[in-house]
Amino acid sequence: LKTTSFLGTRPSLIQHLVALAQVHAIRSRVEYRDIDIRLKWPNDVYYGSVVKLGGVIAKATVVRDDFIVTIGAGLNLNNEHPTRSVNQLVEESGKEKISQEELLANTFNVLEALIDKCNDGLFAEVEALYYKYWLHGDQKIKIMEIAGDNVKNVTVSGIDEFGFLKVVGEDAEEFTVFDDGNSFDMMEGLIRPKTR
Repeated sequence: LKTTSFLGTRPSLIQHLVALAQVHAIRSRVEYRDIDIRLKWPNDVYYGSVVKLGGVIAKATVVRDDFIVTIGAGLNLNNEHPTRSVNQLVEESGKEKISQEELLANTFNVLEALIDKCNDGLFAEVEALYYKYWLHGDQKIKIMEIAGDNVKNVTVSGIDEFGFLKVVGEDAEEFTVFDDGNSFDMMEGLIRPKTR
């Protein structure tokens, strides 16, 4: 990515685009449209809101005027243990399994289209697609501050142009929560500092 491009000035969005590409590569197909595969902020793929199917991690390096992004992306396509797999969900809905080759090809095609849209000034379209699969609309959560003594009750309002979580506090103040250094426990509805 050129550092002067839309994504070059917002490299933190890449992890969101890769997870979105994985989900949309499956759910954009008519026969899989109703399988409840979703996005959990910041970088996970879930079945509903309980079963994690995969996740994404991205690291970037700058070389002159280019970002070189290394992406690690996993999606449980076939392994039935310890949780569930995409193909278990597909079979349970009476559909034909997805092959690894088909999933990879679809994911890369979708990712390329998403990157092009972002860099061509069409981020609003990408953002709308992201929200279509997103788990957190108007979700009530708690944010624990670093010391652990202070907890804020907030409502999730979306993501900003960098992919960071936008929330609104009880005092109607909107602020941003960064994913680096925080862990989002969906079952507890709690964002807390990661322990290292």
